[in-house]
Amino acid sequence: MPGATFKVHRDFQLNDQQFKLIQDSRQAIERVSVITSGFQGKSGTATSGVQEQTQVDQTNQSLGTLMGNFRMARARVGEILMALIVADWGSKQQTVTIQSPDGVTPDRVIELNKPEMDPATGMQYLSNDLLRTMLKVGLDEVPSNSTYRGQQLAAMSESVKSLPPQYQAAVLPFMVSLMDVPYKKEVVDAIRAASSQESPEAVEKRIKDEVQKALVQAGHELKARELDMKERVSEAQIKQIMAQAVQTGVSAAFAAIQTGEKIALNPAIAPVGDVILQNAGYQRPDPIGIDPNMPTPETPMQVDQAGGMAGDTSPTTPQSPELPQTAAVGANGGIETLRTD
Repeated sequence: MPGATFKVHRDFQLNDQQFKLIQDSRQAIERVSVITSGFQGKSGTATSGVQEQTQVDQTNQSLGTLMGNFRMARARVGEILMALIVADWGSKQQTVTIQSPDGVTPDRVIELNKPEMDPATGMQYLSNDLLRTMLKVGLDEVPSNSTYRGQQLAAMSESVKSLPPQYQAAVLPFMVSLMDVPYKKEVVDAIRAASSQESPEAVEKRIKDEVQKALVQAGHELKARELDMKERVSEAQIKQIMAQAVQTGVSAAFAAIQTGEKIALNPAIAPVGDVILQNAGYQRPDPIGIDPNMPTPETPMQVDQAGGMAGDTSPTTPQSPELPQTAAVGANGGIETLRTD
């Protein structure tokens, strides 16, 4: 407007009064509210850490209704957002990868709206059908800010210090998940890959186990070979015993034949032989032995009074043997010589 002016008027005498008014307003809000100074990060009336923690817990309980309304509103926002996503995707097949926020839990891949066939009824349906699935959004009540994770990391570090080394290596990936470091998932994977390698103690123990196993296996093989050799020796001994039995039988038969021949040539020696056997302790077997069923000539052998074969005019008695024609005939025709005639 014509003639209008703009002026800035500074009255420094009112600054002190305004500052006091602001301080009174702040103190009034703090007095009527349930939020303590410790909850605001200020030095309050607490004289110890336990008392300050108690005041913070009381503030959290007092703010339960307010925080509950906040969580319910945030969950409702999430449900509306999820409904929009479901309406956008509809029945189209989608592949969703659920990534792990901590780097410890492995990622999962889910097939949404996947066409499949029921083997029982032969009907086609959609697996993980979004339009037919009731979904609900839930909020995690545990804060995930860096301060809270730092407190968890400090508490876990104090607990892990007293654990054995093998347990510390197992808990290390979970401690890394609480750290604010880049490439968290890659660090956890590297730690797990390094922990999967055998330590020198494990390698030594594995070598000892393998050597012991090899020794046990070698002992079993030696035992098997020893048993095999014993079995072969037993078979050879059985064959030797059978051969000895055959030899004994043949010798007994040959001796019996010679004895029968002697008795047939000189019947008078049979009683003398019986007396000699009885004096040596011979007893008649009971039951009587088995007849060997040896072939015998159809015409019984007859011995004349001179001790020779009946009808033989040549002197063949032991007292007057027939003189051989030559030395060779005598060497091959003695009483010990086996003949087939």
